[in-house]
Amino acid sequence: MSTSLTPADLKNVATISPPKLTDDDNFDDWKVRLKDFYLTTDHTQWDSIVLGQHTPIRVIGDATIRNTDPSSYTDRDKRLIERDNRAFDVLKLCLTRDSRSKFAEHKNAKSLYDALCRFHDERKKRETNKRVLVEKDFIAFVSHKREKLSDLINRFLNVTKNLKKYHPYLTNYYQIHRLVDSLPTEWSNYVKVLKKERFFSDYKLMDIVDKLKNYDIEMKRKEFFQEVLPQQTNTLNVDLISSVTGILNYKTKLNEKLKVIASDSETIVGTSDNIQENCGNSLIDFDKGFDCEI
Repeated sequence: MSTSLTPADLKNVATISPPKLTDDDNFDDWKVRLKDFYLTTDHTQWDSIVLGQHTPIRVIGDATIRNTDPSSYTDRDKRLIERDNRAFDVLKLCLTRDSRSKFAEHKNAKSLYDALCRFHDERKKRETNKRVLVEKDFIAFVSHKREKLSDLINRFLNVTKNLKKYHPYLTNYYQIHRLVDSLPTEWSNYVKVLKKERFFSDYKLMDIVDKLKNYDIEMKRKEFFQEVLPQQTNTLNVDLISSVTGILNYKTKLNEKLKVIASDSETIVGTSDNIQENCGNSLIDFDKGFDCEI
């Protein structure tokens, strides 16, 4: 259903501007507005687009040829040529400067209008094909072999961003289910637990992303301790055994030295007793000798 101009607009038809066509506009909507503009300002100009440019003709005998002599144009020819020129000027006013440069080769309203239609039809087909590919990327989204969780999440967010261009009302529920279902098999147990949470369906996408990142960090921490701690324990056991062995060896050597010292001490003590005894006997003999002399 076309959106015709209001009666108030018709009173000021001379000041009405033709609808602008930009890259962001919907071409089908623009065509409806353009047709309404032509029909409410000068409906004969729309005939110029539908029927094409008027070509003056001359009849010579039984032959009909194109009339290229402007001086011989009939009033009807002049009126239709003026109509075509106005229609062409209006259509050019609808375009941006870049678009006018792009379609500068077209010199009449119908040729320009048909070229615009072909261009936007092809563009629409490309957009449709692109939309189909983006939808397939989302539906078939899976993790790659040995892919990091951060890379998988970034790739998924990029796919959803592209999909929202064509489906701006993509539900959060559909996004979070697609993400968790794409995780590797080692995540299956956690995914089951996650889906059983009471408010799982109410989570936002970034809430699920944060949960996955936290779980990934926790799993990496466990793997780290499982790999590193046994090695450290073995190293500590070896060091401990070496230390105990060293202590035992030191204790054995110390005991041997103490035994040597003890034996040396007994020898020294025994020798000093002999010396003392010998000295005592000599003193007694000396005293006896002195007494004898007295």
